[in-house]
Formats: sequence, C-alpha cells, structure tokens
Amino acid sequence: MRRLWLICLLLLLALGLVAGPAVAAPVSDLTALAASFPESTVFFAAMRTDDGFIETLDGVVGQVRELLPSAMLPPLRLNSLLDQAVGELGLGSFREAVRPWLGSTAALGVSGETFAGMPGFLLAVSITDQTAAAAFVENFLNQMNSEYDTGEQGSYLLFSDPRGQGAFAVGKDVLFLTLSTSDVPGLRDDFTPLAASTDFSGVMAQLPAASYNLVAYLNVPALASLSERALPTGSPETEAMQQLGERFLDAVGPAALGFTILDGRSLVMDVVQTLGSAAALEAAGFDLTLPTAAVDPAFAAHIPADVPLVIQGTELNTSVTTGFHNLRVMGSLIQQQLRSLPADQLDEDVRWMRAVNPGVLLERFITLGFTGLTGLDLQQDVLPWMDGDYAAYLRLLPLPEDSASEAAPDFALLVEASDTAGPAALIDGMAAALEDYGVTFFERQEIAGPALVLTGLIPAMSPRHEAALQAIRELDLIVGSGDGLLVAGTRAAATYSLAPQGETLADSPAYTEALGYALDGAQQLWFMNTRAFVPVIDTMIARETGRSQQDMREARILAGLLSSGSISAVASPDGSAVARFVLTLAADPLEQPEA
Repeated sequence: MRRLWLICLLLLLALGLVAGPAVAAPVSDLTALAASFPESTVFFAAMRTDDGFIETLDGVVGQVRELLPSAMLPPLRLNSLLDQAVGELGLGSFREAVRPWLGSTAALGVSGETFAGMPGFLLAVSITDQTAAAAFVENFLNQMNSEYDTGEQGSYLLFSDPRGQGAFAVGKDVLFLTLSTSDVPGLRDDFTPLAASTDFSGVMAQLPAASYNLVAYLNVPALASLSERALPTGSPETEAMQQLGERFLDAVGPAALGFTILDGRSLVMDVVQTLGSAAALEAAGFDLTLPTAAVDPAFAAHIPADVPLVIQGTELNTSVTTGFHNLRVMGSLIQQQLRSLPADQLDEDVRWMRAVNPGVLLERFITLGFTGLTGLDLQQDVLPWMDGDYAAYLRLLPLPEDSASEAAPDFALLVEASDTAGPAALIDGMAAALEDYGVTFFERQEIAGPALVLTGLIPAMSPRHEAALQAIRELDLIVGSGDGLLVAGTRAAATYSLAPQGETLADSPAYTEALGYALDGAQQLWFMNTRAFVPVIDTMIARETGRSQQDMREARILAGLLSSGSISAVASPDGSAVARFVLTLAADPLEQPEA
C-alpha cells in the first residue's frame, strides 16, 4: 500500500509539474522551437522554463502538502532543488549560473532518422545570451572531466565529443544538445523544419484549450514503424498480424497532447488523435460511424449522489452495431492473413481461424446467448430503442459488523429507451426464459415498474462462500424498467435508479465541478469522486488491525487528495477525436479519524 500511495502521489505531482496558470502560453509560443527541429521528427515536446512556471510548480506542491497530514510531505521548493543540483556540479547556484541566459522554453525531439543504430534526438533550449550559455557548457564539460573539441560554424559555438558521441551547439538564441552536429539547423543542407509540416500544425491547432504549459506531438505511424523495427522476429502468426497492422498505418494520423492547470487546482491533459487516410479502412469494409449526440447531464438524476465511479455515454445502439460490423471485418482480415501462411507453420490453437471467422464467432456467441436469455433478437428487438443516453456506475456499500464482508459491490447499467414498451418486453422475455429453464432463484416484483429479481445468482457464482453471501441482500440482481428507462444492477443501485429519492448525482458538487471542465459536446464522460470511497474505508479501518489498518488509513489520505476527476471525449465526423483528462485537487483537507 505504501508503494501504491507513493506512485499515486508521484503521478499527481507529475501532472502538477507540467501545469501552471500563471505561465500558460499559446500553443504557437510553446512550439516556436519547432522551427529548429527537422520535419522527420516523430516525437516533439516543448515546455515553459521561466520563473513564473517554477513559482507555480511550487504552488501546486504546496497545495498537495496542505491536503496531507502534517510532516507527511516535507517543505520543498523547486528553486532550492535546482540550486542544489547545479551546486553539486560545482557551477554555483541555478539563479547565478543558469537563469541569466536561460530563455522561456525548452524542447525535445526524436527523429525518424537513425545515428549509429539509435534514433536521433535533439534537445533545444531557448537562450538570451550566447556568450554566457557557452561559458556554462564549457564549465559543465570541465567539471565532468569530459573530452571535447571546440569550434565555430556559422553562428554556432560547437563543443563536440571527439569520438562522435554527442555535441553541444550554442547559437544566438538557442542551445542544442544532440548526437551529431549534422542534426543542428543551419549545419545541414537539406533542412526542412517541423514547423512547416501541415501534419504538425494541423493537429496542434485542434488542442482545445487556449494555452498550455507543455505540449507534445507524436507522428503515430512513424513511431509504430520505429517500434516494429526494434522488435525481435516472432512466430509466423505474430509476423502475419504485424503485416496486417502495417496495412492500416496510413489510416492513423498524428496525435497531440497538451498539459495545463485551470482555476489553480485542476490538472488537465488534453489528447488529440487524428485520422490519416481512411481509404484503406473503407476499402477493407470498416464502418467509421460513431455516436454524434452529446451526453445529457440531466441523466445523472437517475444516479445516487454518493457514487465514486460513473461512465456516461449516448447512442449505445450505434456503438454496438458498429462494433459488431467491425468485428466481422477484422475477423475476415485475420482469416485472409492466416490463409497466406502454410497451415503447418501455424500453432494448433490459431489454425482453426483459417476456417472460421473469429469475429463472426464472437458476435454469434453474444447474440445467440442474448436470445437464449431473453427470447429476443438483440439487433432487431432491442438495439433500435437504445438510442438515448446510458450510464454505468459502481460504488461500495458498507455492511454491518455481523456481515460476512466489510462492503458489498453496488452497480447498475441504465439505458434510456425511446420506446417505453421495449424494456418491459425485455423483462418479460427474461422471465419466460428463466421459467423455461427451470431457474428457481428469481421472482417478479413491482419496484416503480416491472422488475425481475435474481436472489442468489452472485452467491451461486462463489460456491466456497455461498452460504455466507446468501444472507447479503444487497447482492440480489434486479432488472427493471420505468419511465422509458431500463435498469440492471444490484439491489440498492437498481432500486434507487428506478425510483430516485433524496440527492442525486445531478445535485453533487463534485459532479457539477467535473462538468465544468468537460469538453463541449462530449459524447462520453467518465466521472470519479474518490472521497465517496471514504465511508467504506472507515468501515475497514474499524475492522482491521495492525498493518492492514495502517494501509487503509493511507488509502483514506489518498482518497482525500481530490475533489473530482473526469475524462470527457468528443469524436468528429472526420474521424479525429479529442479527450480531456482532469484531476481537481480538493479545496480543503479531509478530516482524519483518530488513531
């Protein structure tokens, strides 16, 4: 648990280390150094390096410290750490030795070209004083006892390893670190800048925020090719699947990432993934149809306010129909690829796919199983009315001390129905099928509408603990309908969603907060409220002793760091997609129980 706590805290701080409202800059400013990187760059990242950025990082760390018990996170200031790092090199302080010549941005790029068998890289730092920056580089190399040659070429002062294993090039307004001076702009004849690439400028323009503190560009097809070249030769079927993937590399376009912070405590990562040429996908028969309607926040009125995890979406029927179609197409392509290889070269466990389309097999397994359970055809009788919003949520319910477990899982799937008769017909079909199969652990009830209750299904799935679990009524499964809504889930969740009482998720400040940071027109929204886990954690703390109790106390501290988290996503008709990941630090520390 200590390792988990440290990892989660470091991830939280890592997001803070690339964020800060006082220094957020337009993408065009952050990517100015892209003019110094070659067009063949497959990965490019740029960040702010000015004093305002460092001060904001200290502010984020300070906020985290205030949310933790005293002395858990020692007082740290980034300026002090930088002074210590530079001082250990014998170069003085960061303020004295680096800040006078350091500019406002730095960038790292990885090239699709190779040098001595390795991908080329280029590190660039904007500078304001060429002479001072060159003096720092020379002092650094001397302190490290490095051998180097000096020289001048064009406007650059060069410091090169005589064995050709690296070089510094200090220009008028930029300092480069690279494997070879041939990568430095102005020192090569065939230089075309990354900034001139329409792929680069196009994907960067799709980042949704007005400003960021770190941005990154990924040429996804080129990166995939680099990775494949580095992989060892595999089995014939593995190579066949790699060849199949290469057919569609052109269909994947470049991607962009942007990091910032909003309102002083919401750490944000935006991701843009574009579609390249869709011709290969369309020629193969893939369907690119996606849901187009935006999530309706009012749908949260069917969900309890204390839910920690929720997924909301729209047009479930579109997603399922498209998924089935593409599953069949992919299965057919796998068949074709495997048929190109002699049967005796294939493992026995994949040889059957030469004769049977695995996508069709999986689809039939799902649809026939559904028909067997309900007596209905999924694609003709059910999916047509699943064209509204849907949500799935999960929470843990504390149980009394005399229960066999500290908590019970409580979950539900809600689907909005345009045909109010559809959910009722589905429940009737399930009841008839269970009667035909002679199943005895179900009953019909009226819970704000027709409901089917399976009273012992979950305990029956765990024979070793069945007797103890049978007494936990919260583990009953309910499938019910009412007011154009289909609900399937455990007793507490399903009962609440069929007839909400008290505060709902739509009333939750954490949910409202998350909506405020979601992308406009989001077709999918994932919501997290870690503080909603606290009642269950407190139940476990009361029952546990020793190391286990301490682990639970640390988990409680971790749950208190955030007030909300969310992922929102928007897909465009052109095939590009934007996703936003948000973690919002809590405004106040969580009160801790007595030890």
